[in-house]
Parts: sequence; structure tokens; C-alpha cells
Amino acid sequence: MSSPKVRLRNGEIEGRLIDRESVAFLGIPYARPPVGSLRFKKPEPAPKWDGVKDCTKFGPHCPYIASHTDRLTDSSEDCLYLNVYAPYPDGKFKKDLPVFVYIHGGGFVMDCSNKLGVDNIGRHLCSKDIVVVSLNYRLAILGFLCWGKEYKGNYGLFDMKMALEWVVHNIGTFGGNPSNVTVGGQSAGAAAVDLLAISPLTRDLFQNCINFAGSSYCAFALRQPQNVKQTATEFARKKLGAEEEAKDSEVLELLKTVEGKKLAIEGLANYGPVIDGEFFPEELEALRRSAPKKTVLVGVTEQECLTFGTISKQFPSLRESVPFYVRIISETLDPEVAVAIYDKVVDDSLPDSDNNKFEQFVKFLSELFFNYGTHKMVKHRVDRGEDVYLFQFKYFKEGTNGSYGKMLPYQAASHCMELPYMLGKSYVDDGDFDPDDTDHKMIDIFTGYLSNFVKTGNPNGQDLVKWNKVNQENYASHLCIDLEPEMHDHGFYSNHVSEFDQLFKNN
Repeated sequence: MSSPKVRLRNGEIEGRLIDRESVAFLGIPYARPPVGSLRFKKPEPAPKWDGVKDCTKFGPHCPYIASHTDRLTDSSEDCLYLNVYAPYPDGKFKKDLPVFVYIHGGGFVMDCSNKLGVDNIGRHLCSKDIVVVSLNYRLAILGFLCWGKEYKGNYGLFDMKMALEWVVHNIGTFGGNPSNVTVGGQSAGAAAVDLLAISPLTRDLFQNCINFAGSSYCAFALRQPQNVKQTATEFARKKLGAEEEAKDSEVLELLKTVEGKKLAIEGLANYGPVIDGEFFPEELEALRRSAPKKTVLVGVTEQECLTFGTISKQFPSLRESVPFYVRIISETLDPEVAVAIYDKVVDDSLPDSDNNKFEQFVKFLSELFFNYGTHKMVKHRVDRGEDVYLFQFKYFKEGTNGSYGKMLPYQAASHCMELPYMLGKSYVDDGDFDPDDTDHKMIDIFTGYLSNFVKTGNPNGQDLVKWNKVNQENYASHLCIDLEPEMHDHGFYSNHVSEFDQLFKNN
């Protein structure tokens, strides 16, 4: 079978066969390269091209420093590319298929869509008659710098907007239905999905949402513009050689002109979406009330912060590490209130080396980072009459978390550990995912639910344990996803929601 070609509005592209039933078009430009005078600007439409563009390999992604190697990834500031995976039986596209757009996580400062498993997306999602789209967007300083009235930030969100508009205009060429689009994401990607669902600029571009470990209620979902500017200023002084007494205008000029790769940051930092008066013309609570209803599938892994919890070893005690974790995710949360919650949740009479104590600590962090924000989104959407399907992913296999696993006192499903069973590849850079028979069973279960949801807005289907919607009588009703899935009525949230309400009241 010859290589597939399609003609888009901008020109012709050539992709590659995944197998005899599906194809991939990788590295499709969806915007003009955001370089030179376009740095720190909203994206512009991609220019047209002559001839046939080679779309058989991934395009560049935004520069970032890989957390497990501390090395700059192979990347470029010219990073606004997306990928399309589609069913292609007998050398032909189907018609009016549901579309799943996936937005990667990484705290708005790292990661990319190039890490997804091409072959397994075809095998496990396209085979279920779904067209899949993944995209790269600008990160960290390049994606979210705020600097006065001229530079309001949110460039990464505007990138996502342009990618979704590209989907609406072009996905029919690949057999997709632009009126049946589900947007999903993980961690920061999930927070972005929730933000896209309430912004007047994007909320009508898709119909359903999938949120893995993130929502707009999570503390890391929003930043304060003045703090973003301060963080960028400190970066310019420490990493780019800006003088301590340099004027704002001089620091900004340095950020605008330095080589793009030099703006890659290390680890998590204070960059992300902000209330800018444009992408978010009002405060989020007002936008949530006016946003159109959507059907939502949302959940977390059993112990989201198991991996993150190991950072606490850098501190004299678990308790003394709490303010550090609070500062990572938010500038508005009160560390003293968080420590008070820690004192209620964790038995501090146990030694820090005790695994039971560490598990209590992990559950506290998971609530702080992800579960509480999930609870708030679920409650809001259910109360306004939306269909919400909640899950906790419990299945785990050693090796999928790579070198991180060697740091853990025990093994369990942690942050990102559900992704191999949807995307077919470990999301940890040095993770090993060589699925055996039980893994394939888990893949079939998980992608079965997900594909049903993308198609119909309901995850239920033949040969799957029934998944009940959340209701106002029990906001914790969820499906525990394992080799034998089962519905649970409790155990999703801690018994300290009211304390977390107090912590998050000003967030």
C-alpha cells in the first residue's frame, strides 16, 4: 500500500502507514513558527506551502529540560505542530468518525506530544474507529510570560485554541467529524482542557472532556501575572546574565532576543495560565456559570503523588517539606493552613521511614495537588446537571515509572501511570512498557471505556462493568479501574474536604 497523502487548506501532506488499518500524519504545522517578532505573541495561521510536505516524523517541540536527565531536549522554538492518527482500511478514510484531541501535561513547563506511542495509538484507538489528534504548544517563558499590558501571557492556551480551530477546519479530510470532538489531557493538560471548556474563545470548539489528574480548580491551574514576571526576571538574572540593577525594559529585551533554547527551564516553575482579560474576560467562577454544559470523564490514579513525595527526602522531616510543596503549586495558598491539615491527616508520631506514614503523606499530597481540584470540578458540573463519570486508576506494573521507581519506598499507580494503557508507551522518558497478557487486558478495558465515551459521551458498552454517573447524593461514586473494575461509593476523597476548602478559599 502506498504512503497516504491528503490535501489540506495550506497544501498537500504525506503521512505513513501505522499498519494495514491506520495511518499517522506527524508534524503538521498548525500555526506560523512563533519566532523572531512573533515570540510572546498570539499564534498566526500557518502559511501555505508548495509541493508535498513530509509528515512521516514528529515536528519539533518546545524546549524544556528533561527532569530525569537534567538535559535540554532535542527541541526548537518553532514548535507549533500537531499529529493526526486515523483509521485507513483498504487505503481509504472513513467518514464522520469521533475525534479525540489529546493535550499533554508537564506543569505548563515541560513534556510534549512526541512521546506518545504511534503504533499503539493506531492499534488501540484508531482500531476502535476514532481519529486521534495530539499537539505541541509553547511552554514556560515562551508560552506564558506576563509583562505589563503588552505581554499578557497565555500564548500556550492560544496555541491550543488555534490547534482546535485547525481540527474544526481540517479533520474531515481524515474522516473525522468536527461536530463530535472530545478534548482530553493529563495533569496540566487536564487543567487546560477544563480552562478551554470555560473560555468564550474555545468552549464551543468541542463537545466532551476527559480529565486525567487535573482541573481548573487545581492550585497549579492558574498563576498570578506579577509573580510570573518576577520568576522570569529572576531567571534572566541567574541564567541569562542580566544585571541586578537592569531596568525592566532591558530584561524584557533580553528575554525577547536570546536564543529560544536558552529559555528552557529546569523543573517546575511559576509559569502557566493567568486571568488576562481576553482568553478569560472574567474570573473563572463567572465563566464556569455561563459555559455550555459538557459531558465529562475524569479521574486520578490511586496514589497520584507517590513519585512527587520522594522530594521530601531533601528536608529534615515530612512535615517540614509541606511549605515547599505548597509553593510549587500556588502563590496564594497559606503554607501554615496546609501544615495544619497535614497534622490532622498524617500520624506524625510514626517515624518518617515508616511506609504507613509515608502513604498517609502521599494521600495528603495527592489531595493537595489533584484530588481536591477534581472534587470541586465534579461537584460543580454535577450540580449544574452535567453527566460526569469519575474513576480511580489502580492497576500498576513495575517498570512503567522508570528510574523514578527506584526512589519509591513501595510501588503503586502514581502520576502518569494510566497513560501507557491509553497511549501505548511509558510516559516517563526512561520507563519500560513491554505489555504482557495482563497489560493487554488492562489496555482493552481502559481503551474500551475511553473509546465508548469519545463516541457517545457514555463510557459503557458490551462486556464492560457498568460505570454509573456521579450524582448529588454521592460525589465520590467512582469506578475503580483494575483488571476487575468495580464501582465504589467511597474512598475517592479524604475525610478532610472542609479543611481543604479553607486552604483553597482564596485560590
